[in-house]
Amino acid sequence: MALKEKAATKLHLPDLQIKGFRGIDDLMIPKLGRVTLFTGKNGVGKTTVLEAVEVYAARGNSNIIDDILLRREEYTFETDIEGDPVLQINELALFHDRRLPENPAWIGGSEYDTKLIIGSNLVSLDQPMGYMELGDPGKAVAVTASIGDKQVAFFGLVDATGQLLSDAPGAGGVRRRVSPGIQGVDATPIPIACQFLHPSSVDNARLARLRDQIALTPDEGKALEALRIAYGNDIEAVTVVSEVADGWIPRTVGGRRAIVKLSGTNAPVSLKSLGEGAVRFYGTALALANCKGGFLLIDEIENGIHHSVQTDYWRMIFAAAKANDVQVLATTHSWDTVKGFAQAAVQDEESEGLAYRLERTKSGKLRAVDYTEDDLAVAVKADIELR
Repeated sequence: MALKEKAATKLHLPDLQIKGFRGIDDLMIPKLGRVTLFTGKNGVGKTTVLEAVEVYAARGNSNIIDDILLRREEYTFETDIEGDPVLQINELALFHDRRLPENPAWIGGSEYDTKLIIGSNLVSLDQPMGYMELGDPGKAVAVTASIGDKQVAFFGLVDATGQLLSDAPGAGGVRRRVSPGIQGVDATPIPIACQFLHPSSVDNARLARLRDQIALTPDEGKALEALRIAYGNDIEAVTVVSEVADGWIPRTVGGRRAIVKLSGTNAPVSLKSLGEGAVRFYGTALALANCKGGFLLIDEIENGIHHSVQTDYWRMIFAAAKANDVQVLATTHSWDTVKGFAQAAVQDEESEGLAYRLERTKSGKLRAVDYTEDDLAVAVKADIELR
């Protein structure tokens, strides 16, 4: 859905192709907007699209890849020579058929030199590389990431059969990661700023980190204004404090938390006491301020947001995305969210919103079907849910 035709805007990803990455065999999205919303059935691949963009923004950083695979529980435990369990991350789960592909996986735009390519190279195990010597002499395949012709990461080893080599010394080989700049791996390009908001609530520690980055800047005031969209001007101030306690305290208490000052009260209250929506509004505003010039990825964006404030929530996102030069990609299961998105975009003359439904064809191929402006205008007016 392109709500209005406007002059082309410079985006990191004006279009998107994902090929061979996790559950996506080949997906082409011909155009992304400043804000792009994806709908679709459970398990169709909406979250995987966001994860692919996260990997792209990180330029193949192995820590981000590890985080994704751990969130998906793509790991096993092996036993080292001392009998202790060793976590084994399954990097083969990065690929569509869960094995090393004949052709590499791609994530990126239509321009070749912007694509992040995840593939494999044959390496010799008898040559020490990086910070750790490898196991027995032989051959193995390294899982690598590159942009254009420039290799930027090297983060796993499998043997000739595709079996992951163990992290544990003495267990048939040593898997290891090579930092950029070691043994001929090119310097890693600067990653693109990226924040990923998952369906669960933004925890206190992350709220504190995000708020610290904008403390005493105009962005701090904008985050407060975002919170007032849903909760009115009764919220006079919001800040993050450290917990101080003597003696024993529960494990769930401690660290830092967000508190708010309400008009007519003498003592502040916890932000979480206002409900999940307050945390979502504030966390989204903080995230938008912390990824300027980059990406904000929001999975199941409807979580915690009441249907009555969906349009206001989207207005805040559109305005902050433009002001901070952020490209937003979000997913939803909620028709109220789609309606709120459409209403906010229609009301914004400079809106750059696009919406797609992800679906599987009878042959199993994933495709993106765009919602036309007419489709949404009619559906919103008549309160008819598009399927």
